[in-house]
Amino acid sequence: MKRIWLVNQHVNPWDASFRTIKFAHHLSQKGYDVTIFTSSFIHNTDINLIKDNSPYIEKLYGDLHFVHLRTSNYKNNGFKRFLGFIQFPLRLLIHYKRFEKPDIILHKATVPWGNIIIILMITAMLNIGLT
Repeated sequence: MKRIWLVNQHVNPWDASFRTIKFAHHLSQKGYDVTIFTSSFIHNTDINLIKDNSPYIEKLYGDLHFVHLRTSNYKNNGFKRFLGFIQFPLRLLIHYKRFEKPDIILHKATVPWGNIIIILMITAMLNIGLT
């Protein structure tokens, strides 16, 4: 079975209208093993799923496997949101080896720079494809 990581910092696991979630359901129904990597802080809410100092948590939402990487809470476009743009890719870079190696990584870029450098580093270290 092919393993796919979907990386999107701002996925709300309870909002089925997110393209990433729709895509994950579609891939799962086709037999792929899908893991969604996203932030612990749910964008446009005051919810942070990690209440302690854990670097990440794994959760199942129906048939979807999520890895929430710990990031700071924020209320607007200030420093703490900017900090989250740094925390998310760095935590992914630090902890990616704890998860089964994917066959492919699909990444949704985050404005302004898209964390693409971190994703490229991980795909190079794992010797896998990136789309």
